[in-house]
Amino acid sequence: MINWSEQARINYLEIIEQIFEKWNYKIVVQFQQEVDELLETLRQNPELCPQSEIHFLRKCIINKHTALIYKLNNDNIDIVTLIFNKSEHIF
Repeated sequence: MINWSEQARINYLEIIEQIFEKWNYKIVVQFQQEVDELLETLRQNPELCPQSEIHFLRKCIINKHTALIYKLNNDNIDIVTLIFNKSEHIF
């Protein structure tokens, strides 16, 4: 099962809003498909992405602009947040 934290949901919606403002609806749909495909891949292979600098978290690159941070929790995948790759962050 994949669980989204409240922060991850907020960041996801903010990213979609920024994409729409900067580009267009087509790019929003493309981003949503990239996220959906990544999540489906993680369902099949939860340890796919490498551990981040924080050892219990994993970081997946969605595209050149964004990444998804998650942790494994027994049989669950907990989405912690989504980040901009060029932003300052601890991951």
